[in-house]
Amino acid sequence: RQELVDPARVRWACKLRSRQVPLQHVLGSQPFGAIDVLCRPQVLIPRWETEEWVCDLTSRLAGMRLQIVDLCTGTGCVALHLQRSLSAARVTAVDCSASAIALAQCNAGRNELQLRLLQRDVLGWQPDEIGRVDLVVCNPPYIPPDKLVRDARASVRFYEPRLALVGDKEFYENLVRVWLSRTRAFVYEVGSEDQCAYVKKHAGKEWIIGTRKDARGEARVVYGYRDGDSEFARVFKGYDNL
Repeated sequence: RQELVDPARVRWACKLRSRQVPLQHVLGSQPFGAIDVLCRPQVLIPRWETEEWVCDLTSRLAGMRLQIVDLCTGTGCVALHLQRSLSAARVTAVDCSASAIALAQCNAGRNELQLRLLQRDVLGWQPDEIGRVDLVVCNPPYIPPDKLVRDARASVRFYEPRLALVGDKEFYENLVRVWLSRTRAFVYEVGSEDQCAYVKKHAGKEWIIGTRKDARGEARVVYGYRDGDSEFARVFKGYDNL
C-alpha cells in the first residue's frame, strides 16, 4: 500500500515477482537499521543477517571516536548505518565495483550522510593511503560456487552479482595478511564455521577471536580485538551470545 499505490503498478510488480525478480528490485529500496538504501541489480541486496549483527555492534560502539573501514561495501548499508549512528566516527567505504560505489554515493545523499568512498580491489590493495584504523568491518563474498548453485534461490542466482556472492577464504586470508597489522579490531561476516576456524588459526596469539551466531543459530560473524585492548574488550563482552 505504501510502495505501490496504483493498481497498474501492483500488476506490474506481480509480473516481475513471477519471474523471480527480487522484491527489493521491484520496490527499489530496502530498510537497514536506521537508514533506507536504494537497491539495484548490479549490487548485492542487504540481508537481515547482516542488519542483525551491524545493529548490535553499532549499539556497543556508541560514543566512541573511531576510524572505521567497511570493505566490500556494496550499497553502503553497513558504512552508512555506522556513520548515521556514530556521529564521532569517520567511516571509509571500499568496493571494487564501480556500480557499487555509485550506488553507495547515491545512498549517502539519500540519507544525508557524508561518506568517504574508495574504488579499490581489496584483494590486490595495500591500503597505505588509509594508514592505521580502529575497526575493520566486512561482508565479503563467501559462498562456494557449488553451494550457490545448489542452495541459493532463483532470485539470487539470476538477479544478484556473483562478484558479491561467490568466494571461500580469500577475504579472511586478506584480513590476516593485510589488515590485522593495521587495526585494533575487526568484524567479518561468514557463511560457515570453517571460515571462522581459519581466522582463529592464523590470527596469532595477540588476538582475542570470537564467533557469533545469527538468530537462526548459523555461524554469521568472526570478530576479534587485540589482547589487552580494554575498550574493545568492553565492546565485545557478550557479543557472541544472542
